[in-house]
This record gives sequence, structure tokens and C-alpha cells, in this order.
Amino acid sequence: MKNSVAIHEIETLTCQFEIQFCGWMTDIYPWMQFKLHTPFWRLFYNMEEGGIIESADGCLRMRKNRFYLIPAYYEFSTHAEKPFKQFFIHFNFIDSVKVTGTQIYEIAEDPLMAEHIKEFIQLYERHEKRIRCEMIAHTVLGHVLLRCPEEMEIKELPINRRIHVALKYISEHLNEKLDNNMLANHCGLARNAFVRLFSTTMEESPQAFVRRRKIERACYLLHFSNLSIKEIAKELGFADQYCFSKTFAKLQHNSPSRFRKSHMSFKSDYSC
Repeated sequence: MKNSVAIHEIETLTCQFEIQFCGWMTDIYPWMQFKLHTPFWRLFYNMEEGGIIESADGCLRMRKNRFYLIPAYYEFSTHAEKPFKQFFIHFNFIDSVKVTGTQIYEIAEDPLMAEHIKEFIQLYERHEKRIRCEMIAHTVLGHVLLRCPEEMEIKELPINRRIHVALKYISEHLNEKLDNNMLANHCGLARNAFVRLFSTTMEESPQAFVRRRKIERACYLLHFSNLSIKEIAKELGFADQYCFSKTFAKLQHNSPSRFRKSHMSFKSDYSC
């Protein structure tokens, strides 16, 4: 008799993180970045020594052939003693995943990941096989996350259908003013019921979530686009540049202009 599988036993698996951009840089020097406080995670892998990270936890001299995982909203500065080469990934976890990270995590490489990174570099430098490069980046990042220490807690939030609808709507309408009445109506709930359900599920209020997502998008645009601050404010549905700058400073501990100046002005060929 053939084995059978009930439909309800089949699950669609979703990647728990989203890579924003990844790449390979050479001759990095002097790598002067001050008080970075970004809403995305960073993974660094240096092929040579020379990079230094300074934070409230102290001075970290990055070792050769080690992975360094830096949490979102972790404040740090960088500089270099000498030129070095670096493979990097900037990423975020999806909305249904909450991760607690309070420090920089150093993780040893292994031969398989080293080979993957070497292949990535070869393809990247020749501007070939973009899709394969992205697949390699996902493989490397997933492997590193599986080897993270237990104190870096990763948990899945219990998102039901209505909250999923709200999250999708927010993601697709960041250019609009999103108030609780609008979101509640879109989910088919009364306003108070929606606010309670969202706050309990996501561990933050709907408006706090909306502000955070808008500022996360603003950070990306400030870092990788040529849009003016006024244009970014309009793009994200703020009433004016003053309102945008005030909200940005509250969440990022910095002004939009200083944030832009403090970050490296490069664009990766592989923005995923």
C-alpha cells in the first residue's frame, strides 16, 4: 500500500530573513564610520586583518577568516589599521521573527563556507550569474545563523491571518499615512480590537511598527539613493521634512543628514 500524506501535513516553508544587499570590497581603508546605528543586521567576513570595530563593549580587532554578526540598532564605529578585503551581507529578519541580539558575535569559518565565499567573489568580480551569487549569500548567511550562540534568541511570533494582512498592507503602502482606523478597516476589525491584537502579537503598537518600518526604509534610501531628504520624506508619506526629521532622530539618535554622511556611499551590484 502506498504511503499517503494529508494536505494539512504539508507546510510551505518561508525564508526567515531577507537580504537587502551583499557584496565584496577590496582595499578598504581608512574605513572611517562613526556611531553607526542602522535598522538592519550586518555580516562581515574579512579575508585579511586590519579592520577594527569600536563600541560600548570595547575595541574589536577583526581576525582573518572569521564571521562577525552585528545586530540591528547596535551602535558602533569602524576604522582600519591597513587596507583589507571584505565580504559582507546586510539583512533583516522577516516581521514574524523576533531576534534578541545585544553584542557582536564572532563565528569561526568552516571549509565549505570558505569555498562558497571564494566562488561568490569570482562571480562578483566578473559581474556574472547574479542569481547564483544571491543563492550563495543566502546559503552562507543561513549557515552562520545556525551556528550562533544560544543567547541570541530567535523566536517566531504567532501571526494570524488578520495580522498578516495588516503587515502586508503596511509593507506595500509605506508612502501613505497609515492610521489605526485605516488598518483596522482593512483587516475587518474594530479599531480597539485591532490595536489590542496587533500589539499583543507584534510586541509593539501598530503606529510604533509603522514608524519603525518607514524609518527603516528611509535609512535604505539615505544610504543607497540620491534622493534628497525632502524627497524621502514625501516618498514615505510624512507631512513635511521637519516631521520626518523629528521622527528619524527619535528612532535613529541622529539626523537624516548626519546618518547619510556617516555611511559609506557605495552601492552593491547585488541588492537582493
